[in-house]
Amino acid sequence: GLDVEHRGMWGNNPLLCACAYGSDEVATLLLNHGAECVGIENEDGATPLMLGCLEGLTTAVKLMLARPDLDLWPAAVRVYNKDVDSSSDQTPLRAACENGHIELVRALLEHSSSVLQTAPSRHAIVAAAVAAARQDHVAVLQALFDAGVPTDAADESGNTVASVGTVDVTDLCRARANIDSGSLAWRRLDEARPGGSRGEIGRASC
Repeated sequence: GLDVEHRGMWGNNPLLCACAYGSDEVATLLLNHGAECVGIENEDGATPLMLGCLEGLTTAVKLMLARPDLDLWPAAVRVYNKDVDSSSDQTPLRAACENGHIELVRALLEHSSSVLQTAPSRHAIVAAAVAAARQDHVAVLQALFDAGVPTDAADESGNTVASVGTVDVTDLCRARANIDSGSLAWRRLDEARPGGSRGEIGRASC
């Protein structure tokens, strides 16, 4: 029978290949037949979860998220994103946000206690929001704001959601700022992370 863990070129196995080439059906079939998704990565460090989020594999990603031992925040990996024709450092959340896969963003945020407790830094969360803003994914940004991501936080390059987004994105930031200040939003993140500290992160006005 088929060895679902066979490694081929660049350390890819069948599940990694199915996720990389955007086949939700094949990835789901492999997962349902015992393919491992925990602790699996290719030579570049890309995981099935990150690739599945990049390609919008809703069914397969939800199956992976059902694994309690799955790492939702593996180290960011530089990959080419054909949807935006550029390469960038991707985490599962950023990949889903950048490509506007709102159902996957919501699925990741439904695991928010794990996401917010294990995120290596808030900059990674803000980077996902900025990536969504660059592509004008307003629904994705609304979901992130609802989950506690502040509208005025800046990424490591000083970019904010409002500074890189369209008029629609800027309007969303302004409307949201009237509902929930950034400081309160970060406080909600602190409360969700036992022992977490506020740390330092840039801020800018919408």
